[in-house]
Amino acid sequence: MLSGPVSGSPLETDALGRFTYDRPLAGPFALRLRTGEGVLVTDWLTA
Repeated sequence: MLSGPVSGSPLETDALGRFTYDRPLAGPFALRLRTGEGVLVTDWLTA
């Protein structure tokens, strides 16, 4: 997960691609998803 202008924390997914994040979210964040075929980055979101 990306948080502000610096990289955030890598997250592990289960077999269905689901994940959890244990820290409280604050401010803008985006998700960067890496697959075997490329990288997808979401728009910035707010918590």
